[in-house]
Amino acid sequence: MRNKPGQRWAVLLTALTLATPLVGYELMRIGEGGIIYWNNGNITMSIKLGTTPILDDGSNFSSSVQAAMLQWNAQIANVQFVGNIAPAGPATDGGGGNEIVFSDTVFGKAFGTNTLAVATSYYSTARRSNGSYRRTQSDIIFNSNRTWNSYRGSTRVGVHDIRRVAIH
Repeated sequence: MRNKPGQRWAVLLTALTLATPLVGYELMRIGEGGIIYWNNGNITMSIKLGTTPILDDGSNFSSSVQAAMLQWNAQIANVQFVGNIAPAGPATDGGGGNEIVFSDTVFGKAFGTNTLAVATSYYSTARRSNGSYRRTQSDIIFNSNRTWNSYRGSTRVGVHDIRRVAIH
């Protein structure tokens, strides 16, 4: 039986505009300074962004995000992301799986004006002996109201590189 998860929204990314720099993350702390960690090992992520169209760098949305995961994996030791490409579709809020999707809302809540993507996070309410909490699920939701592509080189005005955003 799964513990009833606590939930906290962490805005991961804000819009890349000419006047606003890209801002990236929030370290989640709860209670008396407890930090939320994944268990060591593989973390399976269901990438449900679609395999068409072919983007400027020859990838598609799902394979571009999968490439970003490989870049993350090269930098981290205790966990590794395993990206499984699945048919495009919605994420299930609190459904127990880790999903990466496009949506025009974050489980019914509007994206902020300058928000490109968000990550939701669930964790066990049982505190570990070191004061941390076990992350049980995270979903990444890319704002479908934005224009997306995947490309290398300089950033482009009005077009967001999904791979760069996923790396953040």
